[in-house]
Amino acid sequence: MLIRFVFLFFLFSHQLFAQQQFSPEQLNQPKKYGPQISALLSTQEIAAFKDTISNTLLLRNGFRSSDFVNEEDWLAIQDSVDVYRIDVVYSKYPLRKGVYSEIYPLLCSRLVHLFELDEELNSTDISWNKVLQTACHNDQEADQLPHGIVIWYHPRVETEEIVETELVIDEERTAGATQTTLAELSATIDYIAGSSFFSDSLKAQLTGKTIDEQRKIIQTTLEKELATKPDQDLSKIDKIQRQLYLNELNEVVNLYRSDSTVYKILSRHPEWQDVAVVNDWTGSMYGYGTQVVEWHIKNWEISGIKEVTLFNDGDMKSTFNKKIGETGGIYTEKADNVEKLIALFQLVMMKGGGGDGPENDIEGILAAIEERDDIKEVILIADNYPCVRDISLANRIGIPVRVIVCGYNKEYGVNSDLVYLAKITNGGIYTIEDDLENPNATFNEEGGLISQDEHRFKIAKKTCGSDKLAKAAGKKAFKSIKDTRFKLKKKITRLDLSETELTELPNRLYKLTALEYLNLSTNKLAHVAPELGQLTRLSYLDLSHNQLSQLPTTFKQLKYLQELYLGDNQLTALPKNFLNLPFLVKLDLSHNSLTDLGKTSNLRRLKECDLSGNQLMTLPRSFQSVKYLRVLNISSNQFSEFPVALTNLRFLEEIDLSNNQLTKLPVTLSGMKALKIVHLEGNNFPVEEQERIRKQFGEVMVYF
Repeated sequence: MLIRFVFLFFLFSHQLFAQQQFSPEQLNQPKKYGPQISALLSTQEIAAFKDTISNTLLLRNGFRSSDFVNEEDWLAIQDSVDVYRIDVVYSKYPLRKGVYSEIYPLLCSRLVHLFELDEELNSTDISWNKVLQTACHNDQEADQLPHGIVIWYHPRVETEEIVETELVIDEERTAGATQTTLAELSATIDYIAGSSFFSDSLKAQLTGKTIDEQRKIIQTTLEKELATKPDQDLSKIDKIQRQLYLNELNEVVNLYRSDSTVYKILSRHPEWQDVAVVNDWTGSMYGYGTQVVEWHIKNWEISGIKEVTLFNDGDMKSTFNKKIGETGGIYTEKADNVEKLIALFQLVMMKGGGGDGPENDIEGILAAIEERDDIKEVILIADNYPCVRDISLANRIGIPVRVIVCGYNKEYGVNSDLVYLAKITNGGIYTIEDDLENPNATFNEEGGLISQDEHRFKIAKKTCGSDKLAKAAGKKAFKSIKDTRFKLKKKITRLDLSETELTELPNRLYKLTALEYLNLSTNKLAHVAPELGQLTRLSYLDLSHNQLSQLPTTFKQLKYLQELYLGDNQLTALPKNFLNLPFLVKLDLSHNSLTDLGKTSNLRRLKECDLSGNQLMTLPRSFQSVKYLRVLNISSNQFSEFPVALTNLRFLEEIDLSNNQLTKLPVTLSGMKALKIVHLEGNNFPVEEQERIRKQFGEVMVYF
């Protein structure tokens, strides 16, 4: 029974992800395929393994055991490291007549347990080895030696060095994060307040104010400036005034230094005419964005830049409030309006700090095109490392996008989302040295890389995997039940029936037991039949924006769910053991009428959770077991006290508690060591408590 269970799990995984090192089918038949599996690992013999190597993690097995005793150690770091080598460590014992016979079932079982823990480790991109320990001559000696799986990794830390040919990328840049800390906000306020733009009387207004009050004063001043300044025409501005503008831009350049990628590429391509420039306007990109206006001022006679659009990933919007195509934080100004642009730069800085990593590039591009009807091309000033949240909207663009890649490194390559964007729009990829047009790569309709034969540059592997289920390579979602009629059921893995006015689900749907992706959102479903539990291979299920008031108890059978969306329904309670989903990574129960979650017994992999817009007054104590949670939204509920269950979530990075009934926070929240962003807007905190909270959280960004 266990073998069948594991087999089904890995068959499911194999269908989702290509380029596996080990065949799941073969791993479950060790007597037949054991020698073949073993041959896929290089062999090394040592006396005894010592677990003292930096940037490695030993997942420990017992002697002759395949179960891990410390799997939580890997779950705690798996999203912040890049794995490049794995060693299977065990003893070269027993010897019979001086000859060692490898125990293939044990080897295969250890690999099965490893991939059950993290299926992404089953990859040909990783170097695989067996390490056989020889310092053992009996059971007791063998039992004293360490046994398990050693994972070799590089932390994603900011560096430009290449270590053993492996590029080390800053964790926040790889994830695309541009989190704004309190120190960064304070530095931005100091820069803006100290710039030549602000008068002495305005600077005096900031004296003695809290950081929130200072921010509001600056934003109000900048917004007024943008509303009242007249349009400009660079052809009518003299050389002295243009130089003054360049001096103001240099203040930004000096504060946020970058290489000259953008300026050099624009100089290489004066033929680009009637273009909108779209800038990623978050921390690491300020220096690149100002090069656009600098080049435009210096080359106004030949410049084809008509407008400049800035996007900052949502104006400090919390992660769960960001919807594809509706993230916001997008601002556009005519390229000749230099004074307005300088004010806009500062305003969008103040409003930025969008929280998570993925960015809304496509939304910014579409907004820029809508501003005027004479735009023929788009120049996107893009950070090479973040994923593009709304890449699925790229097919709406309709004109070429010239992607200027900032932070390009040949060893890392070019972000596959940016390559897809260039490909689908007949644009190009541009680095500080090269023009890389007509990329030779094939993508599916949702931007997933299927194949490539590109020798000019490397296409980087995706670093954000939250949407990989919706982009299983090459797989197209069926759009209606009728389309599935003459297809083999086992080949139908993706079905999208969203926005089809469904009031009930057809019986045939429950027979599509190979389904991995099912989207039923934005319909009129009032109930779901118990037969839903038959779709046991589902890893993605979206039932949001319906009229569901209850869920079937068979929901607990969907054990392989990784993403579950039930927001905007009418749920008042959850079935017993509903939250026993061991592989769940994302959960959305927002905008229902829940007063109680019940017991959260097995959500050990959960990273993002949205419970906003319910009637919760507390969280169950069992919620503290969701210890690897990174993002939590419990805004717009009935909390009058900070939930005790959250106080020791040491990996939590962002929490939204806005629009509750809080008047204070606990004095000690020392367990929440990873916090970066806390939303507390719409509560009842006295000014004194706000100041205490700011001091308590130190560099954490707190919004009141």
